[in-house]
Amino acid sequence: MKSGKWIQQSLVLASILLLALLLVYPILLTVRGGFAADPATGHGWTLDHLVLVFEDPTTVSGLVNALTIAIGTTLLCVVISLPLAILSAGHSFPFKKVFEAAVLVPLILPPFVGAIGVRAILGREGAFNAMFGTDFDPIGTARFWGVILAIFGVSAYYSVIELQYMISSTKGPGVVLDAYEDTVRARRGRRTVLR
Repeated sequence: MKSGKWIQQSLVLASILLLALLLVYPILLTVRGGFAADPATGHGWTLDHLVLVFEDPTTVSGLVNALTIAIGTTLLCVVISLPLAILSAGHSFPFKKVFEAAVLVPLILPPFVGAIGVRAILGREGAFNAMFGTDFDPIGTARFWGVILAIFGVSAYYSVIELQYMISSTKGPGVVLDAYEDTVRARRGRRTVLR
């Protein structure tokens, strides 16, 4: 075995072990503590902790609320993102490249920046109210729908990208190869970074 390959494999193994120690081990400890009769020592087996979660009405209400928000956000993302993905993947239209680039722009931002942007636009003192002179506050007054709208605002582009990829991949590898060949033809004569 070459020396360089041995070093590379050792670094990969060391990285995996470090990640397992720092990420997987604490998760395993938490799960073990949730099902252990004595969480401090980890001895015994019980479902009492899980039963206690469902006996508390506040916790159950929070779980139901979270599930309802997740379903509502997913449905809103699919209803709006699916037609956009179908249009983008299957058709050619003016400014298609601009649309595809605009969908990719939010990927360079952390999600909380998108959430701050949604609040800056739709909040009580946001741009929407300043432009129209209204007192529309979906995040403050319509809390449930405001949360769904805010989550949709920071996750819709992921839905468009994933659905667009799934639609393109169901058309077979020829679509991907055609896109690659078009890119190569468009860049012919220009110097590219990846060769």
